[in-house]
Amino acid sequence: MAGDATNSADFAKTQQNQHFKMSGAIGLCLGTMGFAPSWYKGITDCMWSVSHNAPHTDNAFLNPHILCMALWFIAVAVQLSTGGTSFRRTHVISGWVGFIGLLIGMAAATANTLKYDGAQIGAGLYTLLLILGASTCAIMGVVKARQKRFAEHKDFMLMALMYTLDPAIQRLAMWAIRVVAGFASSGSVNADSLLAVSKIPACVINLTIFGFMAVRGNRVNAVTICNIGVICLFFGFVSFEIFMHIGTGEGQAGPVIWGPVLGASVMFVSIITVLVVLHLRGGRTRACQPLCSAA
Repeated sequence: MAGDATNSADFAKTQQNQHFKMSGAIGLCLGTMGFAPSWYKGITDCMWSVSHNAPHTDNAFLNPHILCMALWFIAVAVQLSTGGTSFRRTHVISGWVGFIGLLIGMAAATANTLKYDGAQIGAGLYTLLLILGASTCAIMGVVKARQKRFAEHKDFMLMALMYTLDPAIQRLAMWAIRVVAGFASSGSVNADSLLAVSKIPACVINLTIFGFMAVRGNRVNAVTICNIGVICLFFGFVSFEIFMHIGTGEGQAGPVIWGPVLGASVMFVSIITVLVVLHLRGGRTRACQPLCSAA
């Protein structure tokens, strides 16, 4: 019986590490691609607004935010490489560096949001929810690590990564939309429409990456469900707003907008359905096929 319990624990740890690292690496690559053009612009020219495709003006606190989030991304790469290996000291040090970078970056983002987005309730609330989610999950991740509850530590830290990837992947979607618009028309894209529409593919990508991470890593629990559920709420809210403004007038969503959003909505529901089926099937499989003892 002791051998069965040891085998079960080792298998669960291996599953979590394997799928968390894979999903984290995919998300980190996409997030880096989303931020890379802005980083390049900032280094070679000036801070750049992706939505307006022009120099960023509302940026009193963005310099420390950008630097600290770049530090967080680097630390995450080290964390994914060293987690579950013999490089424990490197993992711990990079974890603290990334944690401090994340908290400072989120504090700077909060100050910038309160200063510039106070009148824009929707945009400001969305940003503050991301900040709250990332900060809370990171703090809980550290608490669980100190308690040596490492499975829960990984849950929280990957959810913190998910929240920080949301704006990064949204920027990747913005650049992609601008490229498509450039081929299809004059290349002019309304900034407000771009911000709304780009949130749709960002939510789909985040759901896919971290939804499958939780299911395949056997970590479908209150932590992963509640935090991934926030991404689902973002998707539902933005989709609802777009469908409520269908039309051909100024500020309304024409077929070129609501058509792809409708397709994305079908895809979103399909992904959730697949995740639920995989989770239920996996639960039945684990119940019917107990692990053999080490002997």
